[in-house]
Amino acid sequence: MMMSARMMSSVRTTTVLNRSSLLQKRGYAMIAGWGDPLPRTSLGEFFEGVPEQQGLPNLPRSAEVTTLPNGLRVASLSSNFPGVSLGLFVNAGARNETRDGAGAAHYLKYMAFRSTTQRYGIEVVRDLEVLGANLSSSVGREHLLFSTEVLPHDVTNTIHQLKELLEPKLAHHEVVRAREHVEEDAERLVSCPITSLIETVHREAYRSKGLGHSIVAPQYNLGNIDNQVLRQFVQSHYSPSQSVFVVVGGVAHKDIVQQVQASFSESAVKSTSASSSAPEASKYTGGDNLTPEAGNTHVAIAFEGVSAKSDVKDVLAAGILRQILGEGMNGANKDNRLSGSSRLTNTVLSSNPSVHSIATFNFVYSDSGLFGVYAETSKNPAELVQTIASELSKLAKSEVDAKELAKGKAMYKAEILTQHGEQRHSALKFIGDQVLTRGKVVTPEEYAKQIDSVTAADLNRVAKKILSSNPTLCASGDVAGFPSSVDVKSFVSSK
Repeated sequence: MMMSARMMSSVRTTTVLNRSSLLQKRGYAMIAGWGDPLPRTSLGEFFEGVPEQQGLPNLPRSAEVTTLPNGLRVASLSSNFPGVSLGLFVNAGARNETRDGAGAAHYLKYMAFRSTTQRYGIEVVRDLEVLGANLSSSVGREHLLFSTEVLPHDVTNTIHQLKELLEPKLAHHEVVRAREHVEEDAERLVSCPITSLIETVHREAYRSKGLGHSIVAPQYNLGNIDNQVLRQFVQSHYSPSQSVFVVVGGVAHKDIVQQVQASFSESAVKSTSASSSAPEASKYTGGDNLTPEAGNTHVAIAFEGVSAKSDVKDVLAAGILRQILGEGMNGANKDNRLSGSSRLTNTVLSSNPSVHSIATFNFVYSDSGLFGVYAETSKNPAELVQTIASELSKLAKSEVDAKELAKGKAMYKAEILTQHGEQRHSALKFIGDQVLTRGKVVTPEEYAKQIDSVTAADLNRVAKKILSSNPTLCASGDVAGFPSSVDVKSFVSSK
C-alpha cells in the first residue's frame, strides 16, 4: 500500500474524451477469438494519402519560468514527450476557505470544464473533445489544478480554452450537479479509514485552520454552498497573479510564453494583489483525536515536517528519511515491492504479524509540513504506538550508516525520476508545485542530483528538528487505554 505524500493531499477526477471505446471493445472481442483476427500492419509502413509526420523537436531537458506583466507565471519543462500536458494552477485550495465557505474549492473542482462567461458547458466540452483531449481537475490544500493533454499542434487553441476557466459562469443547475459529486466524495471519505485518518491528522495538527481544512467538503456545509458563495470565492482568488500556467512536452518555452501572453491579455479577470488573496499562515500545534470504532485500529503519529521554503537540503533530507523508514504490508495482501528491507518493515512488520500495514508520510506545504507514520493493526495498538515512536527516535539519536544512507538516496532518486521524469502529468505537478511554493524550478534530473549532497549529519539534524515539535496522535478503533500525544513526546525523547 503506497502512502506517498500526494496520495492524501488531493482528490482527483479524470474524464477522458475520445471515441475509441467501441473500437477497443471490438478489438478485445476479436483478440479473445470471438471474430476474425486483427489485421497486422508494419510500423514502418505509411498509409496512402496520409502525410508523413514530422519528428519531435530535439529540445534540451530544461525547466524555465517567466512572469508576465499581469502577474501570471508561465513555467515549462521542455522534453521530447510525443504529447503535451498543460495545467492551470490557481492558488485557491482548501486552506483559502472561510468557515461559511468550507468546501468551496471542492465544488470548484467539479465546476471545471463547465459553462464560462463566454461559452456554455457543452461548447467547452465539445471543443476540447474535438481535440481528443484528456481532461482532469483536482483540488489540494493549497491549489486547484485544471489540466489537459493534447498533441503539440493543438497547444495554442488549448491555452485559450484553459484561460476561460478563470471566468466560470457558476450556473445554478451546474452547481447542483457538482453537489452530487461532492456528496459522493464525502461518503467515500467516511468509508475510507486511511484517508479519513489523514484528514483528521491535518485537522488536529493545525486546529482546523488553514492547512487543517479538509480537501473534502464537510458534511455540515454541503447544502450551504451555492453559486453566490462560489462566486465570492472565485472573485477573491481567481486571478492571473495568483495562477501558474505549466506546460510539459515538446514545445519551446519562448513559444509558450508568447502564446499564453496573447491569450491571457484578453482575459476579463483582473489581477488581485497578493495580500488580498494570500491565505492566513498555518500554525502547527499538534494534539490528539481518538475515536472508538469496531474493527481494526488505524493509528497515525505526526510531527511538524519541513516546508517547501525550508533549506533545500532539509527538504531533501526529509524525503530520504521517508525512504529509510519505508512502508510495507503483512498477510494475504503483502506486496514484496513495498515490504523490502526498510526500518519499519524489519522492526515492526516482521515481528508483529497483527500489523496489517505501515507507511511513512511526508507532506510538504508552502509554510509547514507533516512527517509521520500510519499503521493498521488488529491487536495491541497501544504497544504499536510505542514501537513506532521508538523507531522514530532512533533517527534523532544516531546517524544512519553509509549503506543505509546510500540506499535511501537511491530510492528517493528512483522515485523522483520515475514519477516526475517519465510521466507528463506527474512532471506537470512537480513543476507547478515548485513555482507556487518557491518561485523557481529545476528539472526532475537536477533535483535528483541535489540528493547526492545530503549527508548522514543532515538526516540526523532534520530528524531532531522534526521530533522536537509537539506530536499529533490520531486513531480510530480500539483506543481504550491509548497513550496520549504527551506520552508520545516522552517516548521519542527517552534515552
